[in-house]
Amino acid sequence: MPSASHRKKATLIRSLLATSATTVVIATGGFGSLPRNDLSATFQQVIEAYVPVEITQYIEPYFYTDPQPVEEETPSAPQTDFFFTLPIAPPGRTTVDPTDRFGEIQNGDLIQYGVDFVNSAGTPVLAAADGTVIYTGLDNKGAFSPAPEFYGHLVILEHQLPEFDVPLFTFYAHLSEAKVQPGQRVSAGETIGRVGSSGQTTGSELHFEIRYGENSHRSARNPELWLKQPASQDTALNGALAGRILDAAGAPLKVKIVIQPLDENSASPVSLYPYENDNLLLQPPWNETFAVGNLPPGEYKISFALPGVGYQSAVVEIRAGRVTVWEWAQPGE
Repeated sequence: MPSASHRKKATLIRSLLATSATTVVIATGGFGSLPRNDLSATFQQVIEAYVPVEITQYIEPYFYTDPQPVEEETPSAPQTDFFFTLPIAPPGRTTVDPTDRFGEIQNGDLIQYGVDFVNSAGTPVLAAADGTVIYTGLDNKGAFSPAPEFYGHLVILEHQLPEFDVPLFTFYAHLSEAKVQPGQRVSAGETIGRVGSSGQTTGSELHFEIRYGENSHRSARNPELWLKQPASQDTALNGALAGRILDAAGAPLKVKIVIQPLDENSASPVSLYPYENDNLLLQPPWNETFAVGNLPPGEYKISFALPGVGYQSAVVEIRAGRVTVWEWAQPGE
């Protein structure tokens, strides 16, 4: 007899296949040549057992960003898509504050260009990767932030990662003190400062940003797609989802998205919106309009309602240590 889990998945697959307006495209993996990620045995069994043969609109739920994908990973391929380690270590709080996500509006009109780690004052702040200190001090003039004195005591690191041909910058803000000096080389995991509440903040926290290619607001990237988040057993990594919902012309649609875990894991449902600032939308390397990280591996349901189209949903797989890219594109008339 089919299990309850298989019956549930079958219902979701039928719903997906029967929705002719839905185009589901999913990619998993890093940059360059990507391994083909075939359907799991579970999905194959469900399809064979439950999808009627007369349904011909089945869309294979994976595509590959490399036009000539390889069947197996090469030894040099990265084992994870996350290139930065967490800037806070246990027993400090290592999870992103879910009430103030990247790209959301905060304080009435300011955009959140990073993520926050709420921690007690004095908690060590760690370098997220090997790099060079290019700034440390007070953000009095607002040269790096949306407003003067916004970031308080700030440390900025520049990184040259072998996977990218552009520099990356990490920001560590609202510090109580810095432990490094400009020009100093630091290693990943090295203490560079202490959590504080300097600048414009409502409490003690670390504000953390990643900027791609240049040190400007428009080059900010969602840290949830870059930070390695250990799974509950600390022996593997959780994954992340980078998504985009587009109209028929390829322009982003800003609708509420709900991400619901289907497997029995520790994940909670997530509700979020695409990034408010248009400069943050569809930017490399993931070209996403919304994202969420630190997701335990497994299957998730993405759903949203679009005026004139109706309720849409799809099932995606999150893999350990990888970023799953999902796209819905509204068909043309």
